Formats: sequence, C-alpha cells, structure tokens
Amino acid sequence: IDEEVIENDRQMINVRLYPLNYEGIASLLSISLYNQLASQHTIDLDAFDLAKTYIGILIHLMMHRPSDRINAIDKAIFVALYISDKIHVNLSMEDIETIIEDPAEIGVGIPVTRIFQVVSSVASTCPDASIRFFAYHLVRKFLAFGNEQVKVFLYQELLDGCPFPSMKTAAIGILKDQIDQSFQDDKGVFASPLVIDVFFPLIFKVNKAWSQRPSEFWNDYSHVMQALNLYYYLLLRDRHNRVSYHSSSVLYILILAIDSSMDKSEYKQDE
Repeated sequence: IDEEVIENDRQMINVRLYPLNYEGIASLLSISLYNQLASQHTIDLDAFDLAKTYIGILIHLMMHRPSDRINAIDKAIFVALYISDKIHVNLSMEDIETIIEDPAEIGVGIPVTRIFQVVSSVASTCPDASIRFFAYHLVRKFLAFGNEQVKVFLYQELLDGCPFPSMKTAAIGILKDQIDQSFQDDKGVFASPLVIDVFFPLIFKVNKAWSQRPSEFWNDYSHVMQALNLYYYLLLRDRHNRVSYHSSSVLYILILAIDSSMDKSEYKQDE
C-alpha cells in the first residue's frame, strides 16, 4: 500500500503540474544547505558543480530591485556565500570574461564581471542591513579570487565605474587592506607606484558642489575621510617610499583634482 501511495504521489507531484520558478529553486537549495549546515551534517555537494548549475539563477534573482525582492535576494546571497567559502580559485582576465548562461533567456549570456556588478549593487542598495553586509562580504571574496591583474581591473571598476557612492567609499577601505597585505607579503603591484598612478586619480576627486553648497561636502564626508585615511596610512607604512607617495605625481594629481573643481567662468570674471 505504501509503495502504491508513493507512486501515486510521483504521478501527481511533478514538474509539469507544479513547476518551480527560479525563486522556488533557489529557496529549496538554500533551505537544503541551511538545514545540513545547521545540523552539522557533511554536505556531499561539489561547490564547483553548484556554481556551474545555479550561479546563473542566483545572479538572475539578485538582478531585481532589492526593495522588491528581498526574500529572493537573501536566499541567492546565502547560496553564493556557501559557494564562495568552498571554492579556491585564481581568476585571470580571460576567466572573468567567460559567459554564463542566463536561465531566464535561452541563448543570452551573463559575463562573469556582471556577477561582481550585481553583488556590488545589492551591497549598496538593499534596504536590509544584514543582506548589505553579506553582499559586501561577497564583494571582498570576489576580489580575493582574482590574480593581480584582475584585482586592479575590479578595483578600477568599483572606484570609477560603480554608480553607488557608498560602494566607492567602501572600496577605498578594501583597497587599503589589499595594500597592507602586499606590504606584509613584501611583494605585489599593490606595494608599487601603481597605487599612485592608477588609483589616486580615481580616489582624490574634488566635487565642484562643495564650494557652492556645504551640505554636499558633508554628503561626501565619508569618502573624503577614507581617502585621507589611505594617504595617511601610506605615510606611516611605506617607510621606503615603494609606492612613490613622496613623488611629484601625488602633488600633480591633487592639483588636477582641485583645478577640475573650479568654476573657470567665475575665475575669468574675477580677473
């Protein structure tokens, strides 16, 4: 009788009659992982297989506006965190240009770099503070997966291409940690003049509105403090001037930043 009941259930409960959308799949996956982690059972799942199978679904869920889909986004973030904790990779520029299939649109792909952009967006805009925190942790994990060339590219993306001021500010702190790690390891491009040549022009920018509306300066106060904190750190840490912070390049960058913020029309009228 039991076998007959099971067989009847199989006939009644199937994909055709009860199809699962992507949110449902992510929910089942996250619940399964959470249950096994909470019960401290060994999870017999290969993280790479999970990533290959589900990363497109997870990114698709996170691409929705966070305020509308928090219940879906938190599950996608949870599974992505699990995957990131279980894999150890060293991504190259070729790797991050790989195209992932978008499950929502057959034949349409999502570049790996899009993962980074989407997670950065969640970390900046999600109204839930805990989800923002975990998404921010994912951003750091993604940066750690790249080789030095990839890291430089992604930091440039955050500091220059990212549309969210809060993430640009946070990126300065992450960059400072990366520089500190390079000094500890006594090697790497993050303990070289590249820091000044590539990142300082992106970090030290003067907003024209500061001189016109003081409130604008206070809106950018966190960014200014992070930028100054980074420079102060280099003054203390880089005793041998490996990043060339004593060079004329730094002064030139700061002069350009100030000059670009000036209203030239007003300056000419004063003359």
